[in-house]
Amino acid sequence: MRHKRQVEPLRKRRICVVLPGYDGFYGEILKGVRRYGESRPQWRMIFRGSPDLFGPDEVFDGVLGDFANERTALILQYKGPAVQVTNFGDLPGVLRVSLDEHAAGRVAAEHFLANGHRHFAFAGYEGVQFSEQRLEGYRAALGLRLDELHIVRFAQNFRFQHNIYTTIDWIRKLPTPLALAGFLGGEIMGKPQKVIVGGWG
Repeated sequence: MRHKRQVEPLRKRRICVVLPGYDGFYGEILKGVRRYGESRPQWRMIFRGSPDLFGPDEVFDGVLGDFANERTALILQYKGPAVQVTNFGDLPGVLRVSLDEHAAGRVAAEHFLANGHRHFAFAGYEGVQFSEQRLEGYRAALGLRLDELHIVRFAQNFRFQHNIYTTIDWIRKLPTPLALAGFLGGEIMGKPQKVIVGGWG
């Protein structure tokens, strides 16, 4: 007589999703991850939005999300599988899902060139990896040296309203019509005149 082998029920995978503290491109990606996880009963998704991510006795099968700023040290202490969903730079031993930042800058430049523009500018962030990569893609596609391109860099405080007013004062001094690529809100559209904006939000 053959004995039936007992099959243990599948254990639910505990996946910690670290939500960003802002709305934007990567925030939308993580919302999609949430919808994906909710459709899979074998996943138990734990959502965290604060720096206090892990309790002393918590064990996860994987962690994914926005690990920027104060969360970096906590993620590096975590020994399991982790995927970073952000463009704020690489962490040692952590996979990252991100954009091709060089290509984003190149596409902006190709659009301006195709529309006959001859004066170019870039607004970005000081010392931020994705901003510098987009600048390099933009500059290379334009075929310009850095000293031939009008550039303004903001501090890493992401004060969008302040950046907008700073940019308006700056571009008023530049030749027009001006093709401007940068990290700018929609409020700058049409201010001042003769400025074509290709922005990333």
